[in-house]
Amino acid sequence: MQPHVRGSSPLGWLGHPGFWFGVAFVVRLAYLSSSADSVLFSIQLLDERETAETARGLLRGEGFGAEPLFKAPLYSMIVAATMAVTGDLWYWALRLVQHVLGAVLVVLGFDVARRLAGPGTRGQLAGALTAAFLTLHAPLVRLENRLVLDFFSVFWQSALLWALVRGMGAEARVRMRWVLAAGAFAALAWLTRPTLTPVLPLLAVWMGWGCWRRGHVRRLIHATVFLALPLAAMGLVGLRNATAGGEWRVLPWQGGYNFYHANAPGMSGRYLLQARWAYDAAGNPTRRHALDEFAAAVARGDVPEPPAGGRLGAVDAWWFGRARTAIAADPAAWLGLMARKALYLVSDREIYNFEDYTVQRELSLFLRLLPGRFGVVWPWALASLAMAGLLTRGRRRAMVLVWGYAVLTAGAIGLYYTSGRMRMPLVLPAAVLAGGGLAVLALHVAARGVRGPRVLAFGALVLIGAAMSWGDWWGVRSENVRHGEFLRLSNAAFFARRYDEALDFARRAEAERPGVAQAIQLRAQASYGLGDLAGALAGFRETADAQPGDPVAPMNIGVILLHDLGRAEQALPHFEEALRRDARYRASAWHAAFARLRLGDTAGAAALLAPDLPPRPDAPARLLKTAAALACTQGDTAAATALARQLEATHGTVAREELDAELQLLGLECR
Repeated sequence: MQPHVRGSSPLGWLGHPGFWFGVAFVVRLAYLSSSADSVLFSIQLLDERETAETARGLLRGEGFGAEPLFKAPLYSMIVAATMAVTGDLWYWALRLVQHVLGAVLVVLGFDVARRLAGPGTRGQLAGALTAAFLTLHAPLVRLENRLVLDFFSVFWQSALLWALVRGMGAEARVRMRWVLAAGAFAALAWLTRPTLTPVLPLLAVWMGWGCWRRGHVRRLIHATVFLALPLAAMGLVGLRNATAGGEWRVLPWQGGYNFYHANAPGMSGRYLLQARWAYDAAGNPTRRHALDEFAAAVARGDVPEPPAGGRLGAVDAWWFGRARTAIAADPAAWLGLMARKALYLVSDREIYNFEDYTVQRELSLFLRLLPGRFGVVWPWALASLAMAGLLTRGRRRAMVLVWGYAVLTAGAIGLYYTSGRMRMPLVLPAAVLAGGGLAVLALHVAARGVRGPRVLAFGALVLIGAAMSWGDWWGVRSENVRHGEFLRLSNAAFFARRYDEALDFARRAEAERPGVAQAIQLRAQASYGLGDLAGALAGFRETADAQPGDPVAPMNIGVILLHDLGRAEQALPHFEEALRRDARYRASAWHAAFARLRLGDTAGAAALLAPDLPPRPDAPARLLKTAAALACTQGDTAAATALARQLEATHGTVAREELDAELQLLGLECR
């Protein structure tokens, strides 16, 4: 493939990547402004909250904790750096950075398509069409606005493909620079989401193919250099895990759990179904679920108790083993699941785990106005195969690279979940192929007319691609998972103190799936925010009966009885029930301790708080309030004052005022 020759654009401004960067950035800036009113904008839940908590731990100097990494580390480091620079405005700043990179991604797509299609009008048209697809691709714009690792994974992987294509047309000395750049982007992508792992050696094989021929040793050198940087990243992660966690592990230990739930019989293959509402301190219950089920297997004697120095590796291996056993028991069913995943990957339906994108479109006029969807891009990408014969040999090789990368990446994604945000690395190669194929077709038709086998083949492939994207295969388009998104919105609205919206979203979740326990719990939570204590108590009692293993509902009943109705004696059994259901749900212990202080049982309160004292620097407000009240009751004014100051410093003056009010209920005053 000959290098691209710069010159004036035959399409005017449309043929300049700078124009598309500007348009893409304006579109994204407009969406950023319009999204600020969303209840999800400043409230982090699940994966977003987990990442934010990890980043705060990094800023406190705690690192990633004293265990092997549960998730890839890079995105949390990026979040921590953003927090350090911008403070409380970090969630604005990080979204802005991601949108700027989204506009850069449009330029990368423009350049790859231009180099694939050829010089002159054809290349400029291919670049412009690709840039238009990426600029207006609404799910991609939405992903850039989320505080999860997926967009950075998309960006690094897209930059990797761009560097590989750029290197194909460069002279030997310059090509090595692009190989180094590709290796760097591969390392960054791997440190963000290691799903890319099986793709990397295959790309290296492609780069080194034919190295045994005379004069082609340089290819082997390129392949080695390309792999060196991601291998170095893997080595650093393994060294960190061995040093901090006592286990030499290269991959995050959540992999086995996700692999099982993505491939076991009866699983959707597209998203992870959570068995209970999240109450983990980090916001995401996946880690706890993985450990709980492994502990249950050890208790049953199904698996021996592993040594402390290899426990998390054993957990990961056990989950992988369960998956392999399930697949081997019915390989035909697993192959059917993989076939479904292949169609899910190209479907127009966007499900971000268990969060339905259709709800976001309904709530955002801006997203409804953006026409780009995967079902718009994929049919044209598939049809590009009909135009391959019109490319030069070098450009056909570039097209093979783009297609090969897309297929390999799709396979790596398909081993896990094929939800909308997981498949996003396919958007850039799909847009490049779509834009390139359409540009070649347009000039071919202009020169030879609409007749001919190539045009017929192109049209047939478009129809096949449309059927794959828009058909209701295995019910993917008719499946209703909208209630999950309304649940998330209700919870976020409650924490944002927008209680009317929280109640509305909870009711909409119930309307989508009547009787779902989480919706009832969130309706009760919203009712509490609105001051409807009777409605809240009724809802929490209904949830407590419907979810006998969930400690949240009984604790909330106790909170209302204790803090709102002043009935400490009636509240205490509900806190104890929550602890019986899950002894690790320490929030119930802290409330129970305050109830015992109200009842004059100082020794009982001290025993309940003992495991959490002294409080950590980032201790929850409830623990600090109860610990201060206990210290004040015991006459330790200095300790109570120090805890009150810590409470005010970490949770604000409102929390301090709430402590003063609670102390007055106990007949105490500590200053």
